[in-house]
Amino acid sequence: MQAIACIDGKLSPLDAALVPVSDRGFLYGDAVFEALRTFGRKPDGLERHLARLERSCAILGIVLGVERRVIADEVERALAEVDGPEAYIRIMVSRGDLPETLAPGGARAARRVILVRTLRPPTSHEISLISLCSCVAPPSALWAGAKPSAYINNLLAIAQAQGQGADDALLLGAHGEVLEGATSSAFLVDARGEIFTPPVALGILPGITRDRVLACARLLGLTARERLLSVHDAYRASEMFMTSSVRGIVGVSRLDGRAVGHGGVGPVTRQVFERYHQALSSGFRGLE
Repeated sequence: MQAIACIDGKLSPLDAALVPVSDRGFLYGDAVFEALRTFGRKPDGLERHLARLERSCAILGIVLGVERRVIADEVERALAEVDGPEAYIRIMVSRGDLPETLAPGGARAARRVILVRTLRPPTSHEISLISLCSCVAPPSALWAGAKPSAYINNLLAIAQAQGQGADDALLLGAHGEVLEGATSSAFLVDARGEIFTPPVALGILPGITRDRVLACARLLGLTARERLLSVHDAYRASEMFMTSSVRGIVGVSRLDGRAVGHGGVGPVTRQVFERYHQALSSGFRGLE
């Protein structure tokens, strides 16, 4: 099977899976999610993703209603039904059914939806290169630190970037400060080879791959830390790369039509990429 769903513990083919239209995730985007992939058919960083899912539920006041191990078991059961070398996994928790009112208080039990589909990994371990277009992100302080399913702003940012000939979007704050990618964390490398990423205190998602990359960089003896960054810092950067749980580390060749550095994969990005994949092969032992 190429794709399967698990809804509140019940498995079904993805094209036969049903969620009631009264679900608040469908009606209002009142839900949270995590996305990850497998390596060697094992869900990568599942415990960390489930911990962040619990934090997201707590921020939004969604009562999960089951222990973490229950969701982990559901992921494993769904994964066992899907063919292919690797798999993409998306875990969603909605507040459940309460269509009669906008206020979330008094909603019924949360609904768990897990989607698993075949993922064909790239045949090469070379670093992918993408171009970015910057755009101002709408304020979302309410969701600071959470990963809500209401992703329309992120999707519109990607559409805007692609409409201008770029591959993806770099989200900026109201004063031009770098926040993150539409679905990724952002890193800059300066002329001295030091690595910087925007601080989580700005309200950006505390990325799991972001944390791993910071740890890998420090193991390499590189300076890697949080710092407030402007879009002009990004224009002047020697290198730039983005990270996410599904895509891993992706280099940035151009930003707003300008070459980043020499427009290719820089030496620091390559070092971090190689160290990250070494750690990945060992299950990140000693890094988490």
